[in-house]
Amino acid sequence: MLDYHDDIPLTVLSISMIAVIASRKRFPVELTAVLILIVTFTGYLAGLYLGQALYDVIGSWLAASATVTFLLTEAFGWSASLLARHQRIPTAGSRDGWIVGTRQIIIVASAILLFRITYSLLFRAPYFAERGGIYAEFGRVFANTFAMLTLVCGNAIFTALWRRRDREVRNPRHDAAAAAFLVLFPAPLALIVYCNFPISWEWPGPRFEIRDFAGLYAVTLLTTIIVFAVFALIRYVAASRKAIRDEREKKHQEQYKYTKLKQQINPHFLFNSLNILDFLVQSGENERAGAYIRKLAGLYRYMLKNEEEVLVSVGEELSFTDMYIDLLKERFADGLIIEKRIPDEANQRHVVPCGVQMLIENATKHNSVSAASPLRITISADERMLTVTNNLQPRISRQPSTRLGLANIRRQYADIAGREIEIVRDEERFTVRLPLL
Repeated sequence: MLDYHDDIPLTVLSISMIAVIASRKRFPVELTAVLILIVTFTGYLAGLYLGQALYDVIGSWLAASATVTFLLTEAFGWSASLLARHQRIPTAGSRDGWIVGTRQIIIVASAILLFRITYSLLFRAPYFAERGGIYAEFGRVFANTFAMLTLVCGNAIFTALWRRRDREVRNPRHDAAAAAFLVLFPAPLALIVYCNFPISWEWPGPRFEIRDFAGLYAVTLLTTIIVFAVFALIRYVAASRKAIRDEREKKHQEQYKYTKLKQQINPHFLFNSLNILDFLVQSGENERAGAYIRKLAGLYRYMLKNEEEVLVSVGEELSFTDMYIDLLKERFADGLIIEKRIPDEANQRHVVPCGVQMLIENATKHNSVSAASPLRITISADERMLTVTNNLQPRISRQPSTRLGLANIRRQYADIAGREIEIVRDEERFTVRLPLL
């Protein structure tokens, strides 16, 4: 309305918006700087092109400017807010950089704003006016396919190496390397465009014009900064999501370990085992009592041995399960019937430790076991799955199942292999299938 075409005040407001979001969402400084760069320069360039396109449609600069400002502000603001869902909030001294603070926001925002003002003044220089504005220079750069491929590949390689650096201790040399790359890399790009390589390679020789090369360098520098910021943002989001996934897997692994630990000190299991052992000793069945003690010791030895293991072979797991079944049979006598159909090749595959044992324990916990009505459990395997099936005969008085054991096994398979266990229940049978890894 005021015929004021300098969009620096709008840039200040855009930077302020990102700064507020970064502060509230506790973004690291590096991410804040990347977001401000992207918003400042892509907003500037997109605003020019979108503004012109909308003006051609609606014929009003006021309406076109207001619409473009609204659309870009909403897009950038909500994108920054949604980005917070895909980042792991770092803690002080962590490998994810500093938490953003007021002083850092002011320094970053001021530096980028100064850079933006410099480019505004530069693009109004006579050189760009003589050549039809910045559009012609950008078109000249984008028209050289080799230069654009070099730009994209160079930034992809550098950001990949840059994100892999050790972040345990903040090292200024890493940031200096990024600054050097951003300053030096546009020079060969500008030279490629200036010489029109590789279409019609001509070394300019004495006809080399500093002003022409400097104008191309200014455009390639800005383009490099934008592309670098976009690649850095993509790398940051990917690394952040991986960190979140790793933390979730670690949490699930600890929960699974806790479940196994509770099994190791399960008071009901210990109580029943000691009662059986006492009965065997009192009955003078010393040989059976000795065998029972050795199996009980082997059971706990296996649990302790595989406490830190993520996977065990099917053969190991079934040997452990056999010891557990022998202990159960001392308790349930003829009321428990176990049938195994495991091909030899399946023994070399892998399952989560104590997974099969948990399924058998659940079956005996939630079903009645007696000689008149035996509990039948079948353990079988094919090329893909290990299956544990039991007939359903629920206890008359039993506590409702928490399904924590099944939930933990499910999470382990999801975290380790990205595969799901299968649970099928009908009126007669309960079946669980574990993927063979």
